[in-house]
Amino acid sequence: MKKITLFLLFIIPVLGFSQNYQSNAPWMADASLKKKGKITLNDISAAAERYFSTIDRNKKGSGYKPFKRWEYQNGFYTNPDGTLKTTAQKIDAWQQKNQMNASEKNNANDTSNWTSLGPYSHTNTASWSSGQGRVNVVAVDPSNSNTYYVGAPAGGIWKSTDAGLNWQPLNDFLPQIGVSGIAIHPTNSNIIYIATGDDDASDSDSIGVMKSTDGGATWNSTGAMTGNPSSMNDIYIDPTNTDTVIVATSSGVHKSTDGGATWTRTLTANVRDLKRNPGSSSVFYAATSGETSSNGNTTRVYQSFDGGNTFTVVNITGLTNSRRIALAVTPANDKVVYFVSWSGSSTKNGFNGVYKSTTSGFSYTKTAETDDIFGGSQSWYDLAIAVSDTDENTVYVGVLNIWKSSDGGDNFTAINSWSNPTAAAYTHADIHFLDFIGGKFFAGTDGGVYVSTDLGTSFTDLTKNLAISQFYRISVANQNSGNIVGGLQDNGGYALKNNGWSVYFGADGMDCVINPLDSDNYFGFIQYGGSLYESKDGGLTRTSNVSAPTAETGTNDSGGEWVTPLVADRKGNLYAGYGSLYKLVSGAWSKVSTHDFGGDIDHIEIDPNNENNIYVSNDGNLFKSNDAGVTFTKIPTGFGTINSIEISHNDGNVAWIVSNGAVTKTTNLNDANPTFTNITGNLPSNDNKIVLRHHAGNKDNRVYLGTTVGVYYIDDTLTNWVTFDNNLPNTTVRDLEINEKEAKLIIATYGRGVWVSDIPNSFPANEVKLVSIDSPINNSRGCGSLAPTITIQNKGTNAITAVTVNYNVDGGTNAVYNWTGNLVSNATTQINIPAFTATEGNHTLNVETVINNDTYTANNSNSTSFSINGSTATPTTINTFESASDNLVTETSGSGGGLLGLWQRGTPVKTLLNVGGTVSSAYATGLNGNHPDKATGYLYTKCYDLTLVTNPVLSFKMAFDIEKDWDYMNVEYTIDQGKTWTILGASTDANWYNSNSTANGLPGKQWTGIGEDVNNLGGTNATLHTYSFDLAAFKNEANIIFRFKFLADDAANEEGAIVDDLVITGVLPVEEFNEIEGLAISPNPSSSIFNINWVQGTNFSISVFDLTGKLILQEKRISSAVNQFELDMSKYSKGIYVAKIKVDDSLSTKKLILK
Repeated sequence: MKKITLFLLFIIPVLGFSQNYQSNAPWMADASLKKKGKITLNDISAAAERYFSTIDRNKKGSGYKPFKRWEYQNGFYTNPDGTLKTTAQKIDAWQQKNQMNASEKNNANDTSNWTSLGPYSHTNTASWSSGQGRVNVVAVDPSNSNTYYVGAPAGGIWKSTDAGLNWQPLNDFLPQIGVSGIAIHPTNSNIIYIATGDDDASDSDSIGVMKSTDGGATWNSTGAMTGNPSSMNDIYIDPTNTDTVIVATSSGVHKSTDGGATWTRTLTANVRDLKRNPGSSSVFYAATSGETSSNGNTTRVYQSFDGGNTFTVVNITGLTNSRRIALAVTPANDKVVYFVSWSGSSTKNGFNGVYKSTTSGFSYTKTAETDDIFGGSQSWYDLAIAVSDTDENTVYVGVLNIWKSSDGGDNFTAINSWSNPTAAAYTHADIHFLDFIGGKFFAGTDGGVYVSTDLGTSFTDLTKNLAISQFYRISVANQNSGNIVGGLQDNGGYALKNNGWSVYFGADGMDCVINPLDSDNYFGFIQYGGSLYESKDGGLTRTSNVSAPTAETGTNDSGGEWVTPLVADRKGNLYAGYGSLYKLVSGAWSKVSTHDFGGDIDHIEIDPNNENNIYVSNDGNLFKSNDAGVTFTKIPTGFGTINSIEISHNDGNVAWIVSNGAVTKTTNLNDANPTFTNITGNLPSNDNKIVLRHHAGNKDNRVYLGTTVGVYYIDDTLTNWVTFDNNLPNTTVRDLEINEKEAKLIIATYGRGVWVSDIPNSFPANEVKLVSIDSPINNSRGCGSLAPTITIQNKGTNAITAVTVNYNVDGGTNAVYNWTGNLVSNATTQINIPAFTATEGNHTLNVETVINNDTYTANNSNSTSFSINGSTATPTTINTFESASDNLVTETSGSGGGLLGLWQRGTPVKTLLNVGGTVSSAYATGLNGNHPDKATGYLYTKCYDLTLVTNPVLSFKMAFDIEKDWDYMNVEYTIDQGKTWTILGASTDANWYNSNSTANGLPGKQWTGIGEDVNNLGGTNATLHTYSFDLAAFKNEANIIFRFKFLADDAANEEGAIVDDLVITGVLPVEEFNEIEGLAISPNPSSSIFNINWVQGTNFSISVFDLTGKLILQEKRISSAVNQFELDMSKYSKGIYVAKIKVDDSLSTKKLILK
């Protein structure tokens, strides 16, 4: 059902022309801004850059990230002259969209059915600072202690009736949904007031105080306010006269005595904080900023003793250079008032002291604390203070982390750390709200809302079921719309798989990609493209990371744009835009382009019909390459700053370009001078345009557009745009993706998470699409025989009964396979191409599908790269790695591997892993010194046919020195030509892994630990031990490959690992023997004695070998009348052994496990 809310029409004249500046930020006091009549976004950015040039902008908590987030968000809210949209203009866009919704014709065409995908919860798999979304304020219903409310800056007000276990949104359809203050009637839970907008970061505009009389089900605007406030925060209802409401705003303190119908300004100032005395509803304390005062202060503290009718300045002895103040009161003693001051200085991150009053705010004394308890200089953005409600001397201050004092503010100690998410007291970084309510300690942070019942010793995360995530970008798998990866402001890389979200890296998650050939292969950037993080299992673990190209970084230059573009072509090749175009090659960025774009690249678009055609933009400039990004030419255009480039999936000549003010289309993009037509049409003029996607499954060339207030579409049959927003909250649409296979439209919003809707298909008569080459997957590694599989889809209305498949390897002569069947409209099928043999090495498989009268031929071809691994006919022969003929294939991903890669063959010369000079040649993670950081190395075995080996056991010698619980090594295997890799074994297996830890993203099955640590096999980890794994479960596998995986994280390293004497132990068939009848060994495993029994025969012989093939014990021609022999192995080391037993002319081989 479409919700249309029009009751706010009358407030536009009242709201006037306020703009969403970060008015409390220090650079807004820049003299150059004060001289300007009209301030543009570029003016503010220049002032901010001047400010940050005076401090360390790269330091955690500098405030640079909150500024860049604001700058990026407001880049979508500019007018043609560069000024920011006013609140009135934004509401105008919302009203115009609602008027389109009200159109009967529009309603008939809007078939959207939006549902939320969250994230409602998450599992931290590899983030150093996991969270879900920012919370500005928390309130508890005075009439029901289990009813909580939270306000999110771009996600609205949410309500829980079970003490934070479950939440529901209350104001999704207001013109701006951000909330920074909440007040609930003391006796009537249905009456709620909210102070709208974002008072800390300006993520949303204030549209005044809103009021609900039905528990938040509906909302009405209250009266106009003098001074046109652009933000507001604390709001209170007088418990003695509930029609009296008082609120703090950027234009002052406003008071209503008629339930919000009218407001009177009682203090004129930018009020940053307002606290009511818990012992008297007539006493208030206010803190302001932006005022001219003595001693270098731009803040003042006021008090009121007449219910906020009048305020008096308090002169505070010793307070100098104050730029922001936060206040706190406590019911433990209503005469006590605290405040904490920020100076704006880089010294001690601006910590300017904690002050305490024991005289109801008449006088204040500075406490003894002088150390930096802020941890960052961004207190203009987040600063909070709270006092225990039972102890006036227990005080908390939060900026980056939360600090606690138990002696009235004289001495503070940090109770948590933003980068330790497994700690009991963890809260996400950046503290916006602290308060004690009903004996519980609440914290609102950039990652969510937390509560403590033990004074901060531990916190419980209540953010579960709050869908308030602020996304930058998303990517959706081709094969499955349920596989999604996204980048979140504040909260890193989010990955959806199997209906569950995982967080696989921290920082600000930015642009992201899912490999089009592998729905579990996720990639995500952090800010500036500073690091690219990869997961190969849908975010369940983090595989590797790649740093920005060295040539793109330097002093105050971390890489590319704040949101650095990342794309993949249909073959799975990744490209990124910095000052040049780069391609990911062997785990590192390789420069592709030679063109000077005049700055960092903003957007990249690869023609889905021809991956050699690549388009990039910088500001309003559009460039084209026809040689896969090597050279570019500029396309003449007249656009503003380009927000989105989209190429038709059916015709590379058709494209759409989106800027804030317009959508343009061309049908001759490949011409030397393509022409563009403005198709903005009836779209609301103040609704700026952000992202557009073409729906290939619609024969009428339908495109969907995401804007600052919703989603629209148009196609060749329509002259006007149509809204597509049934049940969609009113929030900015940051990104938009289409899953063609399932006909799903998925959007990422700035404040309300991810949403999905079905979209209608409309097909031509005859159309086949080669969806994917499923096997071999791109960059896979298999054994000699190849059996390719492809997936095709019928994108036409007529059934497909025959498809010709042309395929070749490395551009050679085409082979032909003719498929027949009955593929109905929109259905997919997998085609198995006949198996063939490829030589050892790297290859490319090219595939083309052909049908009669095909409408579009551009989507009929694809190719994939693969490698054929060598095989060995003698797996039971030990590989000592002494010569070049013993070489194995190695692979390194990540930026730290260097030219030689992580795994190297040779003589290791290390401090711990020299192994006393006993290793003449081996594979090691670098032959000298410590291994590098930021790298994942793979060492591949040959292809093994285990069906030829009796009792196969994987065995090798290894020594290791690995940073414990951060870096790790394990063994993986594949039985499907490298399509999937699975960890071999577990820490519970004998003679195998030494750790089951899952700390810091470890998989729970690995070797980790420094070389000096004691090893359970004897000696230390740096001692060369024989490790082995029984492969009985794989005895029927004819093509299996193993690989040693070594992962090095971002920082700190040790010497790594050495691997030597690799072998599959067991027996290869040489001649036929009769098995010994009734042969039995018990117990097995055994700690010493093995009892061997058989049915008949008297002459018994036994030979016992260790896993290197060395004979360790032999008994020959023992005559036994009782058909029994007792084998004593008490003198041997525990492990796996192979026994060759002969009775008369019968022979058997058995494994012995000595425990």
